[in-house]
Amino acid sequence: SYLIYNNKITKMKLILEFLEIYINQIIYIRGIYPHQIFRKRKAYCLPVFYNIYPPLNDYLQKSLICTQHLLETQELRRVEIQIYNDDGNQESFCIDIFEDLIIDEIELKILQEVFRQCLCELDIKCKILNELKRSSKFRILLHTKNRAYQNLCNDSNYQDFLWRKVTNDESRLRKVISPIKTCDFMSLHIEHFV
Repeated sequence: SYLIYNNKITKMKLILEFLEIYINQIIYIRGIYPHQIFRKRKAYCLPVFYNIYPPLNDYLQKSLICTQHLLETQELRRVEIQIYNDDGNQESFCIDIFEDLIIDEIELKILQEVFRQCLCELDIKCKILNELKRSSKFRILLHTKNRAYQNLCNDSNYQDFLWRKVTNDESRLRKVISPIKTCDFMSLHIEHFV
């Protein structure tokens, strides 16, 4: 009960922290924003970069608040960081999240190590990718259950977001050449696609 609740909160905070670091790393490594707007710090015993640009930070924080809400209600299926330009999608970094958020203390330490490994792999694998066009942008897509989509569209706390239902045809049309890295740990499945 309290212990289970506390572990669930701890894991949720870890997931949100990882997502924030992961998204910032993608933006930094792929050069979507100038490197001057980033500062270095340590996380998971690695140097990582976080942005100090207020509009970008605002977008990330609002996305993470919505992500937290969806984690709490167990309606989040996937977080996708999509890099695109006028020609369409170029890359997708996907994190599938399954409903079981309850783990013990030992598993929390393992989860932190999995996050560390994913960040190491992200850095290595992104270096072999082609350089992005200067006009490239990114967006964060939150894949949810249908019920969550309907609730969020009507919730005044989330009116800053563009909510759109993706059809099965659209999701099948996504160009996926190959997964360059896959990490699995209990309720998380992380893939990088180009």
